[in-house]
Amino acid sequence: MISAYRGLAVRSIIWIAAILIGTIIVILLVRAKDRKRPGFRDWLRDPTSFYRRAAQDGLFEDPDPGRVTDDQIRAEVSALLNDRKAQRAASWLRKVGPRCVPFLVDALRDSRFLTYSRPKDSAFATVPIDRVLSILGRLGDARMAEAMTHLAFDSDIRIRQEAAMALTSLGAAEQAATIKRLLLEGNAKIVDYVFIGLQHAIERKTASPEFLTAIFDDLQQYLTWEEFQFESKPAQAMLRADRSRALSIITSDPVWRFSNPSLVPILRALLKERVDIPPQALAQLDHELGEPNGDRRREEVIGLLLNAQARQRIRGVEARITRYLDAGSTLIQHYAAEAFAAINGVIDPLAHTSNLIDARGWDRMTEPQQFLHAVYGLEGEVNNGGFSQYFFNSAGDFWRTALAGLRAMNVNTTFELLQKAVDFFGPDGPSADRDERQEQLSKIIDEREADLHALDDEFFKDEDQRYVRLLLYAAKNAEHFH
Repeated sequence: MISAYRGLAVRSIIWIAAILIGTIIVILLVRAKDRKRPGFRDWLRDPTSFYRRAAQDGLFEDPDPGRVTDDQIRAEVSALLNDRKAQRAASWLRKVGPRCVPFLVDALRDSRFLTYSRPKDSAFATVPIDRVLSILGRLGDARMAEAMTHLAFDSDIRIRQEAAMALTSLGAAEQAATIKRLLLEGNAKIVDYVFIGLQHAIERKTASPEFLTAIFDDLQQYLTWEEFQFESKPAQAMLRADRSRALSIITSDPVWRFSNPSLVPILRALLKERVDIPPQALAQLDHELGEPNGDRRREEVIGLLLNAQARQRIRGVEARITRYLDAGSTLIQHYAAEAFAAINGVIDPLAHTSNLIDARGWDRMTEPQQFLHAVYGLEGEVNNGGFSQYFFNSAGDFWRTALAGLRAMNVNTTFELLQKAVDFFGPDGPSADRDERQEQLSKIIDEREADLHALDDEFFKDEDQRYVRLLLYAAKNAEHFH
């Protein structure tokens, strides 16, 4: 009898404990839900509430750097210590810009930022010092150089990565010795961030000739590194430093071989920098490659080489382009379309139309330019986040132009998909006013989300080969894209 009572008591305790644990979990989940930041799905389902919550979190705060006080900056830097306030504070500090640099550099000497324990359960979780380094890296101010030089050799790999990237992005001759040391060290986890910083320096045009010349020899070893087979940064930096010398190195053994795992990004760098490759080097690599055989990497090299031959109008390239457009794999057809555009003088038509919008405005663009830009906008947005993202964002302002462009390019399947998506908005279609269109979209998401996703799935099949059609259209209207 006693043992039976004991068993009943034990079972009762277990049930009570289970109920208590379950209650605690439910409370934590509810609190987590209440605390979560508004995301894209909240945006789609209820734009008004999304903007209200985002405003409450300070995500749209736009401080005037000239009117911000030092005490305000100190308070926001301190807010980086708080996980819940850090995102808003980081956004605020980036908007204030260079004025924050001395305060952020001071934080790198502050024990509150230097004393931390990294979470072991998340590779993406940040600690306060990471946030400071990230902001400084984006601001790219030379006043951070001394502190960053010390941190580039810290024992914490994440700190080293951020510091290496920030220092390299400055692109100044004074940092060359440190960057050379990091490159010679050969730690792939650090060198990758050096190259990210190098890309920033090139894009921002902060990489000085003296800096690039100083690190030139140290970059050569990375032209054949397998770890960087998707990156064009070493070759691009060398070409910026000394084009003639770099080209001589690149088109020699062991770099200029199909066996080099970094050959694809090297070819991309040559095309990006618009370098004329010596004809004998083109012929040598062409002979080594032969014809496409279904291997993706081989087809990439053949396609990039075809682009270089088209730009330089190498004899016989027109016949190869025609053959690959008609009978090549999907990848080869994409590259052949790029080559066809290039031989007609059209290189990167999207960049061309984007520059025209900035310089002239939409209304002063020609119809072919508007068609191409609107269809590119559709392609990018739907592939990234479906038709819902397309209509939510500013690209959706031009849905009528996109329909007309698809028709002009004979991209008929995609035309029908876009028309079906437009029909969800009723007889008048999506509103030209973005706020109103977002409200329309939120109702569609509530009522017909599965139908909209079904259109996304059909779009992703790309039965029209839209990229090929876009480039062929640009080539046939080349006078609008020079």
